[in-house]
Amino acid sequence: MRSIVPLAILTAVTAIMLCSCAAPHQTFNHTAEQLHFIQSYLKTRLFNHIVFSNHKTYKNEVHIYFAGDGTPWIQGKIPAVDPTPRDSVALTLMNHDKSASVLIGRPCYHGFHQMPKCEPVHWTNGRYSPQIVESMHLALAETLKSFPHNTSVVLIGYSGGATLASLLAQWDQPQNKLNISKIISIAGNQDIDAWCDYHNVPRLAASMNPVKQPALPKHIAQIFIVGANDKVVLPEHSIAYAERQPNTRVIWVEGGDHVCCWQRTLEEVL
Repeated sequence: MRSIVPLAILTAVTAIMLCSCAAPHQTFNHTAEQLHFIQSYLKTRLFNHIVFSNHKTYKNEVHIYFAGDGTPWIQGKIPAVDPTPRDSVALTLMNHDKSASVLIGRPCYHGFHQMPKCEPVHWTNGRYSPQIVESMHLALAETLKSFPHNTSVVLIGYSGGATLASLLAQWDQPQNKLNISKIISIAGNQDIDAWCDYHNVPRLAASMNPVKQPALPKHIAQIFIVGANDKVVLPEHSIAYAERQPNTRVIWVEGGDHVCCWQRTLEEVL
């Protein structure tokens, strides 16, 4: 007798197989499409960027999201071909955000790794280099042209995206041209040297380290959400930075690890 596989199970298995075979940037972009985010592209004088935005109503404030590092290396040794995150932590957080929100992709991520200007250094040792941060800053400035001039900007970074958020705010000083009012770091890494030492890997020689930058001005509030059980980015990798800043708050999530559970805490903060 032939066994009959229910259509729902067959569909689910097929989706899993397709997802496992897809390139990381295809998986990430497909998740954004399923969440009905608007996808667009922009080009700075340095790199190309993908941009995802939600449909929420603008209310004097825009939230700018930055995703994690993804997979810069394979087994910590070989540069990945496509570093784009397969996980959708940043997308999931933005999906539950009730304000107008935008996620700006990194240079050489989201399928752009094959562009002529992109080399492995841009997502490995130099993932936080001045060139990367400058292009992110240019992309952010271009994105904000769609909003009123006096828009208050909140930077929200997850994991390595929080590293970029801190460096972007530094890049925007002292004029604060983009009107950055707040930075929210989620499982963020603001001390990349200590992080590399903890994982016993070479330091990111071509990158800037937030903890070694000057303190940000007091009018920029900084909130650090850390997981008590996070073994990927230890809480102290944020706290060492927070202690040098004039306007900070650290929120501990008991039981939180690197990927869980941030949504409720972020909603409360926002």
